[in-house]
Amino acid sequence: MIYYLFKKDIGNKQKWWAFLSARFIRIYPFYWIILSCFVPVYFLVPSFGQGWETNPLVILKSYFLLPQPHSPVLGVAWSLVHTMCFYLLFSLLLLLPPKISRIITGCWFTITTLLALHVIEIDSIVIKYLFHYTLLRFALGCFIAHLIMQYRIKFDIALVCIGMIGFPLCWINHINKTVDIHLSLGYTLCAGLIILGLSSIDLRQQIKLPRFLNYLGQASFAIFLVNQPVISVLSKLFQKIDLPRYLGFVASSLLIMTVAVAIGCIVYSWVERPLINFLKVHTAKRTSTASSQPQQFT
Repeated sequence: MIYYLFKKDIGNKQKWWAFLSARFIRIYPFYWIILSCFVPVYFLVPSFGQGWETNPLVILKSYFLLPQPHSPVLGVAWSLVHTMCFYLLFSLLLLLPPKISRIITGCWFTITTLLALHVIEIDSIVIKYLFHYTLLRFALGCFIAHLIMQYRIKFDIALVCIGMIGFPLCWINHINKTVDIHLSLGYTLCAGLIILGLSSIDLRQQIKLPRFLNYLGQASFAIFLVNQPVISVLSKLFQKIDLPRYLGFVASSLLIMTVAVAIGCIVYSWVERPLINFLKVHTAKRTSTASSQPQQFT
């Protein structure tokens, strides 16, 4: 989506800060609120964590989504660390001339792929951060966006079906060790096929999603951030009261997932959405004020 929206701005230095600030505003303020709610929990109930959650340096790095040897205090935020890295790297495409950007992108992709395949090994947390294999998923997303923008994709429904069938096949292969391929890589390729197919269908015909599904999409970031700690707390609570013995494992799991999604939706409606709306209005006012002030020449 980032490539799809900002491809036209590649090489435009004036768009660099606007791009980065918009990404930071979208991620950090709400993430800081959620993280601040859970940090005290690990001090009050250390058994909920792994032991490093009360370390001041770990907490500081977690707030700024900086790389560290283990997961952040809020476990699911490990992917946000790589997301922010991708935003920083993509911003270079806006800052640098396109010819230089293509060279740097080619070098980055080569090094990242070699590291992912363990052809080369570099024991550096900074190198692993800048060339982490997870970033290849973002690169795949950019490549899919480029295909969608440049070509008319045929057999889009077939691509979606192949991708969906591929998920359980990847899991079966992971269990039986039939083909030597990393489970994460298999899932990434399957997701890529689904996104490519659905994107092509969406561009080819008007699709109106039900309001409920559209709402879940808007609430996805809140659901993503709160689901792990909520599931962890509910799982411990259910085990404490021995609820799975009465409801069964499947019913208990479905109840936990339903409650986690519901709490995520409540957090979105009561916290994230008002916060984002406030920040948009505040940012727009600052931009309007700055543009209305006369420029000073010296």
